[in-house]
Amino acid sequence: RGVALGATAIVIAMLLLRAGSNHIAAHQSVVRAPTQLPAVIGEWVQGGERPWTWSPHFLPAELGAALTYRRGDLALTVDVAHFVRQRQDAEVINSQNQIVYGRYGRETEWRVANEGRARFDTRDGPLGVDSFRVRGPQALAVWRWYRIGARNTTNTYVAKLYQALDRLTLDRTDGAIVVVAAPLDAHDQ
Repeated sequence: RGVALGATAIVIAMLLLRAGSNHIAAHQSVVRAPTQLPAVIGEWVQGGERPWTWSPHFLPAELGAALTYRRGDLALTVDVAHFVRQRQDAEVINSQNQIVYGRYGRETEWRVANEGRARFDTRDGPLGVDSFRVRGPQALAVWRWYRIGARNTTNTYVAKLYQALDRLTLDRTDGAIVVVAAPLDAHDQ
């Protein structure tokens, strides 16, 4: 159930980001963030409080969203930090942007128990994501990727390369971190 929920969560997040990126028509236009998220996506409805106390830790970004979507008793969260004009200490690729705040989770009851990679099929093609199992009062499956301009990646070096190319060729410096979380049931744990 957790893997299927994860695939659904990734598809939802991709739709949200695609919709937001489509609003950036001109490179110098006012950015309408991919953080303007719809209230309903298929059977998933935005609403309610975050179902767990965990959330990723991001540097302060110009735009962002932290939303919960529900379908029946299932919930997932989508967190986006959108850095419109990246600069030192306000950037997508920075060691302070963490899945669990603090080195090895010492400052919190949450910890990353496992890391890996996953691939999801989306309408825009395959999407590679970083995959985490986060443990705390609840067990969560967490997926993260970076969106630099109009490109997705999990590789921090590739992300920096995309940033440099966009800055030089398009005079564009926007990027986002996307984190999607869903509960793990006993079978997935």
